[in-house]
Amino acid sequence: MKNWNGIGVSDGLVVGRAVRMQKVQTKKLTSLEQVKESCIKRTAELYESTKEKMGEAQAEVFTAYQMLLLDPKLYKGVNQRLEQGRELEQAIEEGFEDLAQVFDGMTNEYMRQRAEDIRGLKKMHLDMLNGKKTTFQDVGERNYILVAEEVTAIDFAMIDVEHLGGLVVRQGGRFSHAMIMARSLNIPAVTGLKEIEEIHDGDELFVDGNTGEIAMIELRERGRIAPKDQHILAIWKKKFRKKVEREEVLKNLPTGKNVTADGTEIQLRVNISGPSDLKNLDLSALQGVGLYRTEYLFFERKEMPDIREQQEEYEKVFDLLDGKTLIVRTLDVGGDKRVPYLEANKEENPFLGVRGIRLTLKKPEVLETQMEALLRAAKGRPFSMMFPMVDTVEEVQKAREIWKRVCGRVKADGYVVHPDIQFGITIETPAAAICVDQFVNEIDFVSIGSNDLAQYLMAADRENVELDHLLSPWQPAVMRVIQHVIQVCNEYGVEVSVCGEAGGEPEYLKHLIRNGLRIVSVSRSRVDMTRLAISETVIG
Repeated sequence: MKNWNGIGVSDGLVVGRAVRMQKVQTKKLTSLEQVKESCIKRTAELYESTKEKMGEAQAEVFTAYQMLLLDPKLYKGVNQRLEQGRELEQAIEEGFEDLAQVFDGMTNEYMRQRAEDIRGLKKMHLDMLNGKKTTFQDVGERNYILVAEEVTAIDFAMIDVEHLGGLVVRQGGRFSHAMIMARSLNIPAVTGLKEIEEIHDGDELFVDGNTGEIAMIELRERGRIAPKDQHILAIWKKKFRKKVEREEVLKNLPTGKNVTADGTEIQLRVNISGPSDLKNLDLSALQGVGLYRTEYLFFERKEMPDIREQQEEYEKVFDLLDGKTLIVRTLDVGGDKRVPYLEANKEENPFLGVRGIRLTLKKPEVLETQMEALLRAAKGRPFSMMFPMVDTVEEVQKAREIWKRVCGRVKADGYVVHPDIQFGITIETPAAAICVDQFVNEIDFVSIGSNDLAQYLMAADRENVELDHLLSPWQPAVMRVIQHVIQVCNEYGVEVSVCGEAGGEPEYLKHLIRNGLRIVSVSRSRVDMTRLAISETVIG
């Protein structure tokens, strides 16, 4: 039995048989145009299959890939090498690798991870050219663990995710698309495992996606563990016993309300990035949506979505929620979320630049279009609107002036507008957190975006894995500021919630509840874990 340590990037425990990625031979192609056309067709297929299996938010990466494939700049290096007389395979290898290295040299961790996308497309082009198709050996397991040197978004889209139990790779960061997909599906994942070549098809793996620990029982030694390894097996058995115990408690939790061990009700909401995130989700224990991210509508396109397109998308969410709470965050781009057609100038430090409410106030037509689409989609139903990246009261006042203008226009067009649409802000900057009392006369609620708040408080890029320790919600500065916001909001009777990842960490959530938090909004994959944490909390 072998015991290793990697880097845990997607929480959870799993035991299952290892399955290695392999290649089978299909028909080879002979020209760049053939390869390009095949890749465009394949990404369109992958978009549809990923949307069906994992939802719209996760399928967006293939829309981005299609945009890249249609951009002549992607092939500039390839064409230059073909003109120099290189063979097609070498031209693809070198041309794509040069482009990937441009991203490798960027300082922002998220942008560095985009080098993986370029290399994923390089791999797809080479596989199409050489007639290689990714496949997996069927080991007859429903809870298999995929083992690979790396897994791209393209690879992930071809995986049987219904039976995928875990993911173990050597390469791939926390913000690689494959790992983002794993987290969205609640699949335990570990990266950075140097001993990957020692794992073979059929070996039994124990994976802890939280700690990064991995244990392996080779196929040939199954059923006869050496005495010296019995203590390792005992540790894993204890981990799984605790997991089963927690799952049993979860099964017996009452549907409907979520209450602490001493009877205090906590409102639980879910964060979504589109209507597909609500499909097949049990809403009985959820009050509704605490954060509807609308950015996906604006990504990977040449112009802004018009009122009709936005309206149709928002209507789907209203209909799926059937009257439950809906908090819509207005467009929040900038920083790591780039929308070229809305950017006037290149910014040296986009995380401190024109993003969130700063951008939509600078381009009020963007905010007006979104507000009008929401009002039309609502058809008189209530909802709440949340403004991101707010620093000052004046920003909220300007946004509400735009709202009044839009309401008048929509009513004049014959639409019913609910009389009690509520307004709130995300607390993401130290300025908003420190002066939260100044906002209370302009807003109905506050939602603490713990991820960005920690980043700005600690002056640490939240996409730089080397600074993870500074971004912990347990950092005294972060704890103190969040506690200040909760306390002030409770004093003034303003609804306060947490919508960042801190709310999905069980022990930290218990701490927040004991200190006055009564509303939390988490990602879909953390709903069950959060329900359990609430039920275990004793306020005292």
